[in-house]
Amino acid sequence: MNEFKYISDFNKVIDGVDIVEVVEEFVSLSKDGNSYVGFSPFKNENTPSFKVNPNKKIFKDFSSGIGGDVIQFYSIMKKISRVDAMRELAKRYNINISRNYSRDKYSLEHKILNDAVEFFSNKFKESKVAQEYMINRGYNIKDLKEYSIGYAPDSWNELYDELKIKYDEKVIQSIGLISQDSLNTKRYYDNFRNRIIFPIFNTKNQIIALGGRYIGDGDSPKYINSSESKVFNKSNELYGIFDGGMALKQTKYAILTEGYLDVLSSHLNGFKNTVASLGTAFTDGQAKLLKKYVNSILILYDNDDAGRLATIRAIGILNKNGFLIRCLNLPDGFKDPDEYFKSNNKKDFISLLNVSVDSFQYVFNAYSLGLNLDEINSKLEIINRFRTYFKDINNRIILKDEIFKLSKMLKVDYDDLIKEYSDILGKVKKEVNKNKINNKFVINSKNNKRDMLEKVTLEFLISSDSKFERYVSIISTFNFENEIYNELNRKLKSISYNTNNIYDNLYLSEDEYQVLSDLVFNKIENVDEDSYFRLLQSWLKLYLEEIKEEVNLLKDMEKMMALYKVSLLTNKLNVTDSIMDLEIIHKDIIELRRVYDGSKQ
Repeated sequence: MNEFKYISDFNKVIDGVDIVEVVEEFVSLSKDGNSYVGFSPFKNENTPSFKVNPNKKIFKDFSSGIGGDVIQFYSIMKKISRVDAMRELAKRYNINISRNYSRDKYSLEHKILNDAVEFFSNKFKESKVAQEYMINRGYNIKDLKEYSIGYAPDSWNELYDELKIKYDEKVIQSIGLISQDSLNTKRYYDNFRNRIIFPIFNTKNQIIALGGRYIGDGDSPKYINSSESKVFNKSNELYGIFDGGMALKQTKYAILTEGYLDVLSSHLNGFKNTVASLGTAFTDGQAKLLKKYVNSILILYDNDDAGRLATIRAIGILNKNGFLIRCLNLPDGFKDPDEYFKSNNKKDFISLLNVSVDSFQYVFNAYSLGLNLDEINSKLEIINRFRTYFKDINNRIILKDEIFKLSKMLKVDYDDLIKEYSDILGKVKKEVNKNKINNKFVINSKNNKRDMLEKVTLEFLISSDSKFERYVSIISTFNFENEIYNELNRKLKSISYNTNNIYDNLYLSEDEYQVLSDLVFNKIENVDEDSYFRLLQSWLKLYLEEIKEEVNLLKDMEKMMALYKVSLLTNKLNVTDSIMDLEIIHKDIIELRRVYDGSKQ
């Protein structure tokens, strides 16, 4: 629907609805001047950052950045489109709106699926068998309500009997809920029987299909999905996007798993950026869906041979789409995330991210299994196997970097490998993929330079090596203006930036957990001295820019002298290539900051 065309209806609802009253159905609010404040409904927090302004008729959640009008809030919380949210609010508040605009092209199919999910949810509440199954798998029944988990009773046509009262059989059948009896075409039976039901949402928060896990003793398939339909193409959808992609945008990376229960366990433990393909191998369409929200992926497939093969296939697809990829094997004894979270928690998992590896290392480990890399035949075998991996990389710079890594691992001349893979290199375009080049020390001045520099610095510090102690001793003393980064830096410094077993002696807030998990995910591998040099250089340039802003407030003569000193240090900084020079410049900057801004270090 073209919302602009019917903007008067939206404005009627926004003006006619009490936003505070609607919000308080989901969030406990307290008066705060002309506004109301409460805890975020979108993420865990210790300090309320969610605000509602009834005069402006808007809300803003400062912890997640989400904001908008009452229709936007209601659509997010109810997981429905803005159009449906507008309709529901208009009906509740007796607001007259137009009736002549077209509904969603497939609104009937979505409505049938919504009714089916409601039916299954009620059956789950009534079924001790279904509830005991989930409890035995380590789930709290109250937690499952948020995900609309249901139960399909062990009956041939209970759902069909419920839906046929309101809907045509052919439409119900078209979305995969029922099938026609081959012997008696007038009879229909339910496709989902004696199964835990997982509703599958699209990025518009519409239910588009169902997944079902068999809990009986028979030989039925363990998992089934709805068949493909007008509203469901399983190659282009993922299970786990329950919020329109909001969690993916916030965390900036996705955790890719294999199954419904893997997603459910991960979400319940705070990793709401976890998704799974729908009973099939990961597809290009699913990669393109993720690309709308993230540029980084952590693959967390099952710890078995099939899982490893699936990981390598997924790496190929993700490489074609330009993702930054890391892979994680769970510790021995845990087949999948669902098993892992039965005896481990969020803290344990974030610590585990430290042992994740990049896609090249994962593939190399897999390809070299059972081979003796001291033998020339084994090296040739690895070189041949890597052709498949390299063919999927669509950036020339990244490809040459990966070939260089292989030459080091195999102790083979780099130029010889370049010749070996010349046919692949010849087909790759020369443009730079900004998402994949690990150039952490280049700071974009158009964005929030200091905030970005602080985050990059933390990434360096948790990746630090003892041989770069000279740089770390300077960089770790810098004050961060971002409160979360500053507090996290203080705590990490107390344990010498060692993120292994970090939670044994370190308390972190929820926000700090989230930031740390992002830092660990993006942990820099093989950091070199040149990178540290340029990072320190970036900090010193920033300090000189800040001093320059301060001295512009001084009187003419004093200002001229100060700017002259800043100019001298800036010139030195631009031409030096020595850590010793940087140390001297750093000391001079500290003195300048002391003189011209006593409040700063």
